[in-house]
Amino acid sequence: MAARDALRRWSLERRLLVLLLLAPLLGLVGVVAAELVPDGRIGYHVLRAQRAGLIDTGEHTPSPLGTTTDHFSECVAITIGLGDRPGDSVVTSALRSPSYVGCEQAAEHLEELDRTDALPAGRSYLRYWHGYAVVSRPALGVFGLAGARWVGFAVLVVAVAGMVASVARRFGPAPAAVLVAPALLTTDMVLGGLVLPHALGLATAWFGGWLTLTLVRRAPAWRTAALAAGVAGALSAYADLMTTMPGALALAVTGAALGVRAGARPPAGPGWRVPVGAAVGWVAGLAWMWASKWVLAATVVGVDAVVDNVRTQIEFRLAGEHGDVEPTPLRGLADVLETWWHEPLTPWVLLGLVAMISWVLARWRPSRTTWWTLGPVWLAVVVPVAGWFAALNNHTQIHAWIVYRSLPIAAGALAAVTWIAVASRVLSERSVPDRA
Repeated sequence: MAARDALRRWSLERRLLVLLLLAPLLGLVGVVAAELVPDGRIGYHVLRAQRAGLIDTGEHTPSPLGTTTDHFSECVAITIGLGDRPGDSVVTSALRSPSYVGCEQAAEHLEELDRTDALPAGRSYLRYWHGYAVVSRPALGVFGLAGARWVGFAVLVVAVAGMVASVARRFGPAPAAVLVAPALLTTDMVLGGLVLPHALGLATAWFGGWLTLTLVRRAPAWRTAALAAGVAGALSAYADLMTTMPGALALAVTGAALGVRAGARPPAGPGWRVPVGAAVGWVAGLAWMWASKWVLAATVVGVDAVVDNVRTQIEFRLAGEHGDVEPTPLRGLADVLETWWHEPLTPWVLLGLVAMISWVLARWRPSRTTWWTLGPVWLAVVVPVAGWFAALNNHTQIHAWIVYRSLPIAAGALAAVTWIAVASRVLSERSVPDRA
């Protein structure tokens, strides 16, 4: 009872700060627990899926919607934890993150499992947390690959539905539909379950926005926004293979802005601090969680091994040489814009968004205060999202067909927050002095 009373006296901000600081430890507990699922059980389930034709060794094939299905990443994800080295403990394996990288390698090693009843050693993939394994490994062990895909799709549906329902309940169905429509109509999100790690990565983005909206509504303040978004950023670093991270930031920032509007009391101080605090907090949470994995991994594989692995990947992701990469600084950003534009419904969806925003502006005629409120939200989304694609130029060019999903997610988020801000005359107008 005393402990419960003490917890109640703790402010939400303190609890979020403690959660963020403890996130690496909690993440470690999660991946170690996932590692306890027997490797052989997962291996044989994946082998049966391969023989049933559920895994395409082509690695990148067209989806039913004309997008590209990323079998390569799924083969990495479903074999994470397989191929432990002799003598490795559960903790060492969880931090070293062995995997059969690529579907062809996975197929060869699983056939060896069938012949010898032993799994060959996997290659370390330690640069990511692979927190999706908390869901994927138990699901693979119990349900097999097809069942695990259904589980991943269910997690994605819950996360998207939670965010959309939260917006609809507080602001109405129209802005909620605007929020999700671009992602539904111009990406393969509805087929998310076809690639298990993508489904779970998308889910973390939507869950992060939902979480930020909910917590900022309870305590509308820039510090709450920064800490809640920091937790969302840590979650992205934990469970996403760099598929939807800019979109996750966009949802966290707009979730914070909407949380202020839905809050019972206005925030103290200038309103711009909420979206900016959320953007900075998300980046800080991402960096904290990601760097913690490398530090923890260094305790079991050595500092030199981690430094070499991470430095090589960072240099490659930023400006490494690759056959499909051009050295032009903004080529990555141009590629994701082009990829999105060439989706069949994108021109029509963008036309609809422009028409909708024009109608809202004509009907409600926003005040100057509303523009002063909206500006920081737009900047706190557009600048980091565009900056991400420009900074990670190499990675963006190679994976434009995956990472472009963040653009329609960000577009829907900004259109929804604009609708709500203008239609209600103000997003957090009470916290911003009228400059008219």
